[in-house]
Amino acid sequence: MNILFIKMKVEIAPYNPEWKTKFEEEKKILSEILKELNPVIEHIGSTSVEGLGAKPVIDIQIGVTERSNLDKLVEPLIKNDYIYVKKYEDVLPDRRYFIKVANPLNEKLPQKLLTYNDKLHREKFPHLVHIHSVVINTLWWKRHIAFRDYLRSHTEDRDDYHKLKLRLAENDWQDVNYYADAKSEFVKSIEAKAGIYER
Repeated sequence: MNILFIKMKVEIAPYNPEWKTKFEEEKKILSEILKELNPVIEHIGSTSVEGLGAKPVIDIQIGVTERSNLDKLVEPLIKNDYIYVKKYEDVLPDRRYFIKVANPLNEKLPQKLLTYNDKLHREKFPHLVHIHSVVINTLWWKRHIAFRDYLRSHTEDRDDYHKLKLRLAENDWQDVNYYADAKSEFVKSIEAKAGIYER
């Protein structure tokens, strides 16, 4: 049996100051939806670093104080048109991941993507927002905040990261996760510079 792999390109857009505004708008919405949990809401990823080109998707990190609160995020977010992507929890059991997508034709969207066979094609429904929900001060939380803060204050490393992403964007990718994996060595080097692995 032949398996057909569809190749895709990753778009790296020049830095856009509107990304910060979009984050603030989304933060206001999320703060209201989740006010009973009193979460900490941070802008992370490349769109949070001024001057850095990025995929035009806003990455948001939601922090809660207890692991039991992670599952309490699911229903409120689903009811407000965020799609719960459960399928990665076999490898990341302490993260709850959600996406918001563009839906120009107002089609019926799934509320949950439960298995690796459940897909929502990015070409038809471009991703607008990714939400990563974890417990505050876990390694995941610290890594993403440290990475962001380091690149915000070290322009040479920021520019090197931008150049790497542009080179990788020239390739065809089976999936955006393969693109992310190709950046992992550089990302870990920045986390090390930021002191995230010091004891």
